[in-house]
Amino acid sequence: MNTSVSPLVRWYRERGPWAKSVVNGASAFVVLYFGAIVENQVQILSGDSLWPTNIYHAVGILAVVVLVTMGSYAVRAYSMAIEREELRRKETLSYAASLSEQFSIQVADETVTKLQAEIEKDRALETLVTNPARISAIVDDVYRLFEATYGESDKLENRIDFEATFITRSYIDRGLTIPAYANRNRRVPRSMRQREGDPRRFDGTVAAQLYRETNTTPRLQIVSATDDPKYNYVEMYPGQKERVKSSLVHPVLSPQNVLVGVLVVHCNRALFFQEEDRRYWTELLELFAKRLALEKVKLDALCQAEVADALRTEPLKPF
Repeated sequence: MNTSVSPLVRWYRERGPWAKSVVNGASAFVVLYFGAIVENQVQILSGDSLWPTNIYHAVGILAVVVLVTMGSYAVRAYSMAIEREELRRKETLSYAASLSEQFSIQVADETVTKLQAEIEKDRALETLVTNPARISAIVDDVYRLFEATYGESDKLENRIDFEATFITRSYIDRGLTIPAYANRNRRVPRSMRQREGDPRRFDGTVAAQLYRETNTTPRLQIVSATDDPKYNYVEMYPGQKERVKSSLVHPVLSPQNVLVGVLVVHCNRALFFQEEDRRYWTELLELFAKRLALEKVKLDALCQAEVADALRTEPLKPF
């Protein structure tokens, strides 16, 4: 809700019965006080004449009625809009949880149905433990959720396009890379095309800033408008800000609170992601971040030389 009135309405709805009674009483007092002021002005303007007095009274009463009616309607409208948004958020969180359950079922089914074929290809460990495709599946779930919940519209010009990416360090050159992505066109992010041969290509990004935070635990970064100078958003290619106008950059932390990756959600509508909704966006993305952390930690283990030696296999370097 991007209005100046909605925080006040939200605050009122969250109060208890006693607090609401006080607010209602204060509102009634304000109306009566305003009426008294109008009455006094009517007396001053009309003097001793009865006919103008009646006209002024009628106008004053009508003004009070209009103001009270408009105020009540505005409060009800904003309150209903907030209730609809809260309901949508609850449904979105439930949808995210269901996607997590479906992912677990899919992994279990994959282990059972594909294991024998992978044994023949000497890839049984990737099936039993993890593989990059599972990280891609999680990122795809993030995209599907945002697209289904916020991206659909009857009018093409009102449609919001989203893109979800997972940024982490490459096992090959240790620079930041994007091993998993999802967008409407199913295309590789343009920034990855310019990363070839340049491991430090993403060093100026918000994700890189999270990796540089060593004294504090990284938290969700909200870029409400990429063209706002206060965010110091760096374009990875010319014209990126025309396509990426608002972003969420969420840290993916291991059980040891170590940053193992960054989950990013972009959209092409400025001010879509706002600071006032931090708690909701954090709770939503954390559902996916936990899954990503689990798969990334397991993948890290498979890529270690000592683990590969113990398992008598070659260490992985998937990206």
